[in-house]
Amino acid sequence: MKYYINITIFLIIILYSIKVNTVEEDKTIHILMNRPGIEDSLYLESYNKLMNDYVSRQKNDYPTLSKYKLEFSYCILNSNDKLPLLEMYQLQKSPFSLDIEYARYLKCIVNELNNSKFDMIIMNDQLLYSDISYIQNYIIESTYDFLNIEQFLIDFNNFKVDEKKIQHHASQFFHSDYIENIGLIAPRAMLNDDLSFNYTEMSIGLSDSETLIDHFVEYVGSKYGIPTEKDSTYFDKFFKSNSNDLYDSFRRHVLSETGGNINKILDTSVENAYQSFINREKNIFKGKASYYPIINHETNGNIMVTPLSKDISVLTGKYITINKASTKMMDDLILIALELTSKEMQLFRAREFGSLPTFDIANINSKNSQSLQVSNQSINKDNNENGNHSSNNINNNNNIYSMISSEIFDIYKALKPIDIKKFFYKDKFSANYMEIRFVLPEALKVCLRENNNDMIISVFSNLLEIKESTFYSDNPVLLLSIFIVILAVALLLFTAVKIYTLRKHPILIPISPRLTNLIIIGISLNILFPCFNVIIKNYFHCRMYLVLKFLISNLIFLPILAMTFRTFYIFNNSSVVNGKKLNDKRLLIFIGIVLIGLFLTAFIISLDDKFYLRTTGTLLKDRIFWCYYDNSNHYNIFTSIYYVLIVTFLVFFGAFALYIVGSLCSVYILVGSKLTYIRKHPNENENTFSNKNNLNISDFIPSNIKELKNKDFLSKRETKKSKSDNHEKSSSTEDEYDHITNDPNNYFFNKTLENLSRNVNDNSISPS
Repeated sequence: MKYYINITIFLIIILYSIKVNTVEEDKTIHILMNRPGIEDSLYLESYNKLMNDYVSRQKNDYPTLSKYKLEFSYCILNSNDKLPLLEMYQLQKSPFSLDIEYARYLKCIVNELNNSKFDMIIMNDQLLYSDISYIQNYIIESTYDFLNIEQFLIDFNNFKVDEKKIQHHASQFFHSDYIENIGLIAPRAMLNDDLSFNYTEMSIGLSDSETLIDHFVEYVGSKYGIPTEKDSTYFDKFFKSNSNDLYDSFRRHVLSETGGNINKILDTSVENAYQSFINREKNIFKGKASYYPIINHETNGNIMVTPLSKDISVLTGKYITINKASTKMMDDLILIALELTSKEMQLFRAREFGSLPTFDIANINSKNSQSLQVSNQSINKDNNENGNHSSNNINNNNNIYSMISSEIFDIYKALKPIDIKKFFYKDKFSANYMEIRFVLPEALKVCLRENNNDMIISVFSNLLEIKESTFYSDNPVLLLSIFIVILAVALLLFTAVKIYTLRKHPILIPISPRLTNLIIIGISLNILFPCFNVIIKNYFHCRMYLVLKFLISNLIFLPILAMTFRTFYIFNNSSVVNGKKLNDKRLLIFIGIVLIGLFLTAFIISLDDKFYLRTTGTLLKDRIFWCYYDNSNHYNIFTSIYYVLIVTFLVFFGAFALYIVGSLCSVYILVGSKLTYIRKHPNENENTFSNKNNLNISDFIPSNIKELKNKDFLSKRETKKSKSDNHEKSSSTEDEYDHITNDPNNYFFNKTLENLSRNVNDNSISPS
């Protein structure tokens, strides 16, 4: 008994421990964030401590957040992870190279979004909105197993949010094309205002792919201006005849501003570039505005911040998103997201981490900005001093913006921002930024390292332009397939013409020439239909493509159905068949009405479904796309049910027709051919078989036992006689022997032949 009590106590302790641990886990908000370009080994630990200490001091400002502990983490990239996208590109021998680090990063993010480890994810808009495009990249979606990033995130629009808690954000965060489409986020901070930090040659971490792309985009923007939606010719410089000028000048620009070996420049990380600047190996460091507090602290304020050329810079927003897979209460997570993006929290982060708030800085009076200064000791303030920045001081603009460096503030006000996601948007067929992010860094590195522009020109030619005609004309297999299709269709149409010309021939009339031609036209269009992909340019074309494909299929099924119905009707109403109701004209009218009804039904049902355009993207040299729709949509359900009913009908009446045809064939084989012959040769029938001693099939069969006995007796007698005759005729040849006549088993047959011969002879000698 004591043994059982001990076990029970032990189990209770274990269960209690599990419960306690679960409660503790539930009280921790796990947040995934990007690793900064510049950090030390204690950065993440310090970041978590500062955030949690601030929330604990300001409990009144964060009623929901204060109930939880914040834990920020990085996405840990695994160099041993298999990358299906990379394997696909290698298998298909794609002419383009992928940024492997980005491929690993995206896989890591998608893996974390698929589980409940992280409740929130801080994303920059270069990832959050990177997959939005008119044409979906099927290769990326299939290898990463997601349609778009938003499918993993909670939509804030589904929750009631107090407008007062978001009114401090600048309107640009709620009125952009991306954010209006999906309300998934709470603006957190501005991230990527590139600046130059000077003491009086430039240090820049171009091994980082994002930095390299930003640097290229800012150079193009300063040289040619920022593209507008209406200026489609702007993008010709990336891949048309004069594009070499752009890339050659960019290479010269990189060499002139860095003053070093190009390979060394492209191998320099952001951290190494920062250390070169701090150690005074380089006089200029190009980095993000968020690096300012660190650099200011390390240099004791002995730096000068300057804007980039023509005040043009890539600007990136950071957003807090909520993972759908989180097990926390969604209402709490929504409130926490709002508190983490509140005005007070953004001011704290601006002071401690150098983040640019999402406030409408551009509308602040310039006089106020002149007086805004931040002390060099702001980073080292005591926690108690930090607590003094309460919400009581928030409403004064001077207090708000005094937490931002006046130099950065003035630069930011004059900034001409570049939205990099839209910078390469030529038209709706252009690649989305996620696809650009995969291939552009490697193409830029080849351009700079090898002084060879072929790859980057090919990359932009693919990313910005559809070249379906080139794709088809350069593919010998497709050309051969098209030739075979055209030849097959020509033969079918030739057959249809011959049937029409001979439509009144008695041999063709039974197969209904008009209905047969309709079937042939349906088959021809069905063979040709895949070629119509080249005319699809939008979602409406895609919708019509599938509806018309359904309609063309019915050009085959409905005539067959009509012919089957006519056969069934005739055999079931053979005595009262009305030819007018079953002629081809009436059946064609009926088929036309049914086709119109099916077309309207399919089109109306398809309006409630989503249709897509998909592309292989940069997997192949040229960008092509095709129509796609979800197999679970209403249109597919309708067509599936329809085809099941058609097949059921055809199987049922096909089985009936098969039975009828089988029966007719049996009768025809038994007697039909003879009757046909007799009908065609009436005179031969009368002259040959007309006699008074008509034969009967019973003559070939013994009628009783006596005859059987006589047959046995006579057979024996005939056998003996046959042997005797054979002996007397031994000198005869083997060819003269008649096996049928001398076979005793053929006695009755031989007797009947004798009678028949006698009757024929009598008729032949009788007077005419």
